[in-house]
Amino acid sequence: MSEPLTNFQKAVGYIQLLKQEGKLDAEAVRLTKEVYELTDEEAKQALQQFKDDNPEAYTAASASNIWHLAWVTVVAVFIALMYYFFADEIGGVGGSVTAIVSLVFVFMGFIIFTRMLFTLKEYLIVKHPRLATNAFFSNKAAPAVVVSILFVVFSWLNYTNKSDELTLSGLRDLEIVLENNCYEEETGGKSPESSYILKAKDIDKEFDWSDEDHKYRFHTQLPDILLKAGDTIKVYIQPSDIRYMRKEPTFLNSKRTAVYDIEKDGVRFLNLKARNEIANQSSYRFFLLCCVALLISSIVAVVMHNFMHKPVN
Repeated sequence: MSEPLTNFQKAVGYIQLLKQEGKLDAEAVRLTKEVYELTDEEAKQALQQFKDDNPEAYTAASASNIWHLAWVTVVAVFIALMYYFFADEIGGVGGSVTAIVSLVFVFMGFIIFTRMLFTLKEYLIVKHPRLATNAFFSNKAAPAVVVSILFVVFSWLNYTNKSDELTLSGLRDLEIVLENNCYEEETGGKSPESSYILKAKDIDKEFDWSDEDHKYRFHTQLPDILLKAGDTIKVYIQPSDIRYMRKEPTFLNSKRTAVYDIEKDGVRFLNLKARNEIANQSSYRFFLLCCVALLISSIVAVVMHNFMHKPVN
C-alpha cells in the first residue's frame, strides 16, 4: 500500500497543474504558497523539484502556452488592423470610436505578447540551463527590453516608410450646401482632439475634419472663419462613405463622415506638403521616445542584475 503524499509532494503536483494552465513561475509559486501554506522558499523549492523531476512536462506546458499566447496576440493585432483600416466594411462605427476600439485590441495584444515573452524566457532557461546565469535571461526586466526594441524597430520603419503621411489620391469629392456655419469642436481629457464640423442640407450625416488629418495646415484662413451657412463647397471623403451618405445613422453607421480636404470657389484648403512635414516630425519624435524607453529599460535591467540578484555559482 503506497504511502500518502506529503504536503510538499502535493505542492509539486499542484505546480504542474498550474503550469499546464498557463501560469508563470512567480504566479505558480504564489498560489502554491497560499494553498499549501508553505513558506516562500518552500514554494520555490517545489517549483524547482518539478523542473528537476520532470523537465519534459515543464517545457511541454510552456511550449503549449507560448503557441497559445502567440496566436491570441496575432488575432488581437489582426482585429485591430482590420477594424482600423476596414471599419466600414466590417461594421465599424468610424471616427474616433474606430481608433479607440483598435487601440484597445492593440493594448490587449501588447499585454498578451509581454506575457508570452515571460513564458518564453522560462522555457529557454529550463531547456538550456546555462542561460540561467546569463545577465539577460535571468533578469526580470528582459521582456521590457525586448518590447522596447520592437517599438524602436516599428517606429523606425513607420518613420522611414512615411506611414503617417496623408495622400489625397483615391478620394471622392461630394458637393454639398452648408446648413449651418462651420464650427470647431474640441474633446476634453488629457489628450484633447479637435475637429471642424460641417452640416449639409438634405443629408442626415455631419462631416468631421479632424486635426489629426489637417494638423492646421491650410492654404486659406481657418475653415470656421470661411465656411458659412448657404455656402456651396466640395468635401473630399473616402469612396466607401458615399454609399452610407443618405442612410440613417445607426450604431454600425456613424452619424459623422471623415473629411480629408475641402474646396470652395475652386480653392483647396489643405496644405498637404506642410501637413505631411508635421506628421513626419511627429513620427521622428515618437522614434526618439522609443529609443529613450529602450535606454531606460536597458539601464533598469543592468541595475536589477547587479544589485537585486546574487550571482549563480
